[in-house]
Amino acid sequence: MTSSGHAFISYRSSERDFALKLASDLRNTGIPIWMDVLDNGLKVGDDWAQGLQEAIDTASALIALLSPEYLISKYCRRELQRADSRSIPVFPVLLKPLHEASDWPIEIQEKQFISFANWKDQAFYEEQLGILKRTIQDRLPLVHLSTPAPEVQYLNSLIAELEGLRGVVEYVEPQSEIEAPLRRSNTTGWDASFHIVATPQQGEPIALQSSESASLSEVGKRFDKFVLIGAPGTGKTTALRRFSYEAALKRSTDANSPLPLLLHLSQWDTNVPITDFIRSKWQFPYNPIPLLREGRILLLLDGLNEMGTNAAANLQNLRAWFASAEAPKYVIVACRADRYSEELGLADFPVVRLNLLEVEQIQQIATNYLSAEQAAAFLEQIMPPALERDIYLLSTQYAKYFEEQNYSRSLLKLARIPYFLASLLYLFIETSGNLPRSPGTIFQVLAQRVYERERLRNPQTTVSWERLSEQLARLAFTMFEQGWSTEIPLRFVSGKLMNDPEMRFAVEMNILMRGRDRISFTHQLLQEYFAALEVKRRGLAAVLKAPVYKNDVNLCSERKRGTWDSVVLMVFGSAEDNVYLKSLLTIDPILAATCISEASARINENVYTELVRTLVDAVRSKSILRASAITALGTLDDPNMSPVLIECLHDDNTSIQSLAARALGRLKSREAVPALSGLLTSADGSTAGLTALKAIRQIGDHSAVPVVCKALESKGFTSQPMRLEAIHTLGEWGAREGVTMGVWNDEPAVRYEAARWLGRLGLTQASDFPPLEWLLYDSHTVYRSHIRVYEGALEALSQSPLPHASDLLARWLDGWVQRLNARNGWETRYRAAQELGYIGQKSVIPHLIAVLTDADSGIRSAAVQALGHLKDPVVEDALIALLRDDGIDQRHSRGRVCDYAAEALEEIGTDRAINAAVHFYASELENTTYIRMASRPVYQLATEALARIKTPEAVKVLIPHLIRELDHTEEYSFERRCDTAARLLVEFSSAEARAAVKAWAVREVESPDKIARLNGASRLIDLGDQQSVEKVLINLGSAKFMRQDVSVLCFPYVVARTSMLREQMERARYHANPVVRHYAEQFLAAAQRLELANQFDSARMSPSLAASFVKLYPRLLPQLIWWWLRRKS
Repeated sequence: MTSSGHAFISYRSSERDFALKLASDLRNTGIPIWMDVLDNGLKVGDDWAQGLQEAIDTASALIALLSPEYLISKYCRRELQRADSRSIPVFPVLLKPLHEASDWPIEIQEKQFISFANWKDQAFYEEQLGILKRTIQDRLPLVHLSTPAPEVQYLNSLIAELEGLRGVVEYVEPQSEIEAPLRRSNTTGWDASFHIVATPQQGEPIALQSSESASLSEVGKRFDKFVLIGAPGTGKTTALRRFSYEAALKRSTDANSPLPLLLHLSQWDTNVPITDFIRSKWQFPYNPIPLLREGRILLLLDGLNEMGTNAAANLQNLRAWFASAEAPKYVIVACRADRYSEELGLADFPVVRLNLLEVEQIQQIATNYLSAEQAAAFLEQIMPPALERDIYLLSTQYAKYFEEQNYSRSLLKLARIPYFLASLLYLFIETSGNLPRSPGTIFQVLAQRVYERERLRNPQTTVSWERLSEQLARLAFTMFEQGWSTEIPLRFVSGKLMNDPEMRFAVEMNILMRGRDRISFTHQLLQEYFAALEVKRRGLAAVLKAPVYKNDVNLCSERKRGTWDSVVLMVFGSAEDNVYLKSLLTIDPILAATCISEASARINENVYTELVRTLVDAVRSKSILRASAITALGTLDDPNMSPVLIECLHDDNTSIQSLAARALGRLKSREAVPALSGLLTSADGSTAGLTALKAIRQIGDHSAVPVVCKALESKGFTSQPMRLEAIHTLGEWGAREGVTMGVWNDEPAVRYEAARWLGRLGLTQASDFPPLEWLLYDSHTVYRSHIRVYEGALEALSQSPLPHASDLLARWLDGWVQRLNARNGWETRYRAAQELGYIGQKSVIPHLIAVLTDADSGIRSAAVQALGHLKDPVVEDALIALLRDDGIDQRHSRGRVCDYAAEALEEIGTDRAINAAVHFYASELENTTYIRMASRPVYQLATEALARIKTPEAVKVLIPHLIRELDHTEEYSFERRCDTAARLLVEFSSAEARAAVKAWAVREVESPDKIARLNGASRLIDLGDQQSVEKVLINLGSAKFMRQDVSVLCFPYVVARTSMLREQMERARYHANPVVRHYAEQFLAAAQRLELANQFDSARMSPSLAASFVKLYPRLLPQLIWWWLRRKS
């Protein structure tokens, strides 16, 4: 392989996940790889046939991933033939056995293959990877082969892993795959959309409600932190992977963008701090926590609801971290929508919900994956005729509820969930068009079909479906029964809950996912299905318990979701549904109603009537079931429930009123509009009134416009959300007069949204403009702490094609320009410069540039900041010239004009602008002048700016400066100069920087000053050098360290990074201090219980380190033992 050549990966799309993993791992060893879906592969719009031919012709080797599917693909065979005809060496990699010797392609019949048949076993994979690498290196002349940098390796592996993780979709190949390589196109229609359901203000509780829709990129740009919620199967994990994938691609070309770190909270052990958990998953030698705080890492946390029995303690730890000064700047957390509540919520985090698939998306996906004839047949089963659906919605007879089209309607509800749609597509192909009708039966057929498919691929297997499903059911049931997280240690499973052959086969089927020492189901829905199989075997009585209600106040207790609820839902979908529902009715009628609405349970009219009677009696008798029964009646989607719910609107309890209004909104009951309007009027300013307004909006009865307009004058503690809901309702209904009323509202948020809605509705006549013109001059009011109210008017006017709109904007801008150029009134001019920057119109740039020569340095500063906000490269020359302007803004921030110019150049972000800023900051590194109100010296600002920019030029200047700063012990801003330098240096991977910090920290640990000792020790531990850590521990035993030092250093670092010897614990059992003896006994008992003895015996400390622990026993050991007990028990 020459420096210009590469190894071409030839594979079938069904083996895509392995191909990507192999490609990234070979890349990380220094072997150049070409693969169609990687960054050096085919691009959208490329001629794929020509691109493949050129990639093979310029290759130095071809790696063929052989399987039975590979052999029947004419495209894969052509790739092999082309390489052979050009005498390109071929390296066969066998993924699955080929049935006959004659099956081997003639091009490679004489070649020795390397088997990766058991590649999902990590140890086996790494061994075979080493053999393949050595084989390639031995047979080809490798030149200029270099191992990529650690971060490049990390990004290669992450991108490949995220490209390969497709879940059940991997079984749904486009039908034209055999005829055309659609594997190389991502236009399959699965793109997710999002709904922003809550954007809480600081200190306000999260209230999940409908709001605005957004795309993935829009959500990422709008929020630094948010919680992503969705129903099971909607693609929360997929969306996180997509965020991570996009961030990884961006980071690979832009070193200033954040590095993605995707973690699964199911792997987080109890009582381990979240920061330690993150460090344990971090692959680099430096500390990631400061980088998270500064926004240089994007943290993605999956499975907030999958922490099992650890959830309460871990959630408390997570909340405390997010509220601390060390909190990450960019973080996304994923959670099931039905589990995200006050108990599992994150305060002040915006909430974004994954939208279900729309009908148009379902049609597009079906067309992409099926032939035209098949797609029509598939969609006919998914979506019944519109006439039948309308008849159902208008029906008032129970009998209509049981007609067949209702099941089709339920199937459409399932098809809107991506995971179920992918499953239905696969089953439609495999079962010749006969689709199951409920989640449980979908998984039943899906699992059996996937098993049969794998049996064909592996005919030698002795694993039977009966034995496999039985063991998977036992595993899933035990995980629920024990309250384990969705990912558990392999030692709990292998040979105990599952035999190794069955476990390996389940991994091949993509039902289980196996890591080095952990195992999990590939999707939580699969875990729930197999647990349901065991429930069926044992009977519902094995898991059914009396429901628990949240509180008992005013008989408005809502039912808490039980551990087994999702499993019970999977039980339904067979002829025994009526039997199951009858047993549920006596114990938990609320869950029975949920099974009908969510699990499409097939029931007869008698059972349904009995369920309805039970729920209605609970509502009218005011029993403890009342609140949950109201909600359950709404989920039945039965119009006959409206009269009962309307009665509840007149209840004295506002919580009952709210629940009834929400249920009526779901039913879209027009007969309830008068009662809801009355509740809205009588309960103004209350939660019940707000819920009534939302229900009216859902129903869509435009006759309620007058009542909705009246809600714009709402008073009380819900006045702002009430008014906002009203303005959104009026806007959706096209009620222009009502929206115009909102422009004059005394609530800034309402004025802002009203202006935006006027723009959406269209400005068609001159009378539409006066309200917006009035808003334009409301420049002092701020909405949501960063949005000015007049921005809503700007948005509306910019959308209008009428000349009057552009004339109005021009006059308004001219007014600000005139204020800017006024000869007197410093405050007016300063304010004008600020506003012109916020407005963001490029037409004002010449006017701002003109005042950069103003005699008043404060005006120059404001103009420079405004130009920075505009981020237009055209102003680079003017700003670079101001880097020599050391005039000080005496009236406001007391900052220099040149400082603002450098910051503005950073915002513009072009190479020329950044380089100019770097040169300026480099020239200021020795300037100790105080120029700011906070008494911060110039050199400190320049140092932090260079650390923030982190371009190669900035790093080249910064590292030598910081190394020199290590010799300065004078204090500025409550921190010594050397401490600042050391803190910044440890974040660089430069060997020179780390060596300098280590030498400095070793000296500081010996210092008589307490702060110096602690800072030096902290930096040594940040470096992660084991010898340095031991030096810290040994010094802890000396008299120089005080008890506070021990507490600060030992708890987060020492205990987290070292294992204590078992014999030390044995010695502590006879200590003079009874507290030490007590904790030592508990520690040893916990160690024995958790089989930790081998870990302690093998983790030997150095003699000096062990001696230091002996010295520390009287004051340290009780704390250490207690800490270990919390971590391990």
